[in-house]
This record gives sequence, C-alpha cells and structure tokens, in this order.
Amino acid sequence: MAKGEKELAPDFHQRIREARKEKSWDQREFARRMNERLNIVQRTENGNRPTDALIKKIEKVLGIDLFVEVEPTNTRSVSSSGSRGMTIGDVYDDLLSRRE
Repeated sequence: MAKGEKELAPDFHQRIREARKEKSWDQREFARRMNERLNIVQRTENGNRPTDALIKKIEKVLGIDLFVEVEPTNTRSVSSSGSRGMTIGDVYDDLLSRRE
C-alpha cells in the first residue's frame, strides 16, 4: 500500500459504540438517526464490517473518523556495523559467499 492510504480502523466497532454512548443514544436511536435497521447497528457494533457507504454515514452522524493511516506491517531493515549502509555490492558479495 502506498503512503497516505487509509483503511478502516481495526477497532472501528469500539469507536462507533463509544461515540454513540457519548451522545447518550441507545442502538435504536442511533439506527433511527441514520435511517438504518437496528440489526445493522448491532452487527456493526459487534465487529462485522459495514459497507463503505454505511461507514461514511456513520462518520457523518457521529462526527468521527473511522479510517486511519495505513502502517506497513512487514518492514525489513538492513544495517551493518560500519558507518555506511549496505550496498548492492555487499549483497552480491554475501550471496557469492553463501554459494561457496
């Protein structure tokens, strides 16, 4: 994923529940204000991923952001004990030494 991309927060359902409770709304009132069925709200607050359209509606009604910046999970870093970084030549030398 490219830098600056956003994805649905892993704790989206908790954020929704907390924002709803801050407004002192029960699930039925929240569903009414969004013009959605109660079971949609229940499923969403239980962690079932809603559609993007519903996410945008929830964000608008509650005044919250549910999308967060993507953080790479698989990163690799190479460091050497010297003051310079590893070069392609270093990698090539390492590869050749492993073949011997």
